Amino acid sequence: MADPGQQNNNNGVVTFPPNWTDGLPDDEITRLIMVGWAPIERETMRDRILVLLTREAMVPGEEFLLPLIVAGEINAVIVAGFPDPDKVRLKIMQITTVLHHVLQAIWDPEGRLMINKRGLYYRLRNVLITLENGDAALVFPNKSSMYKTARHCCVLCRCNLQSLAICAGDSGFITGAASVRLIPGGQVIRLLNHKMSINGDVAAKAHLEIRGDFSTERDGVILIVESEESFDTLRQGGLCNNRPILMLTGQGYSSYATRAMLLKIHDLYPAIPILALTDYNLSGYLIYEHFSGRAKTNSNSPLYDPHMPIPITWLGMNFADTVHVLNNRERLTPKEIRLINKAIVKREGQHADTTAVAPGISKNCRELIRMKLGGFKAQITDMQNIGGASLTDIVAQKIHEHLYPNGADALEWRA
Repeated sequence: MADPGQQNNNNGVVTFPPNWTDGLPDDEITRLIMVGWAPIERETMRDRILVLLTREAMVPGEEFLLPLIVAGEINAVIVAGFPDPDKVRLKIMQITTVLHHVLQAIWDPEGRLMINKRGLYYRLRNVLITLENGDAALVFPNKSSMYKTARHCCVLCRCNLQSLAICAGDSGFITGAASVRLIPGGQVIRLLNHKMSINGDVAAKAHLEIRGDFSTERDGVILIVESEESFDTLRQGGLCNNRPILMLTGQGYSSYATRAMLLKIHDLYPAIPILALTDYNLSGYLIYEHFSGRAKTNSNSPLYDPHMPIPITWLGMNFADTVHVLNNRERLTPKEIRLINKAIVKREGQHADTTAVAPGISKNCRELIRMKLGGFKAQITDMQNIGGASLTDIVAQKIHEHLYPNGADALEWRA
């Protein structure tokens, strides 16, 4: 899919014209950011930040913070009522401190300097602010305060972290029957059994090239696995060796970068089914939701951390997979049962007392009900029996049964 914001210069390098987002509707800007296509040109970002810093010195604090109130990022009552002026001053200083710091990276003459998000906190963790009573306090008392401020900067600048020259650390892994090229003219990486890190540089995914058997064979699938442990077990067991499978993990709840990569792959190959293999517990269900875009992100701002609606089938674990899990079953706590009830009501739109055999309910809802009634939870790795089928064989068979529910046309998959 071509990016309407991109243009090629004489050297064939893709750049972004100044102010290219200003003429686009918000939903189109969001879409470009979602697939990693929106690192705004640094000259534009420099001017935008300088205007914002100048405005901060000229308008009252509540007016400067108004976009954050509209986005639901901060409480309007706190700003409007001024019960604690120090809170407003602190928030504004947090924002301006980050913006002043990223300007140094954006002004890099090579245009390539990026700041690691975690590293940004360590650079700024000792910055102090003088309170009204004369006491000194840390501007960023912890990592979460800095991460939240980076998000607020994105809202005020109408951009994502990449445009502010901020990137996250490694956040997932990918392997399988494909080759990947991250930049034009760059090295082609043949994945096969190679465990390739998905780093936080979403901008690199603007040029993602990915080719392989998973996209051409009729049995091709994209498999999401919840944990790195299960990912490694299946990779080392040979799940992707001779099968058209592209497998990735977000190491639990997926980061923005991992979901951006998945969405880009889906944009390239929309007909390839995406399956999610997660633990048999509420957390596994929520991780599946987070990948699919049904769960809330960490931000109310669609420009910073947008919902990414991706068509994903929750492959399991499911109730049938737990039949042979006898020794490793953990009982659900009363709190977990309450949360499952909430998921049934709020997310699946059914009454908490709905039965698993009720007509018209979704497969996902049915599994949640069975999980609650069974009263236990289990992990993916519990599916394999000592002396029985390996986890790789079990997962391969599950994929086969999903692709061929009537048992037609294909041999059973075995590692």
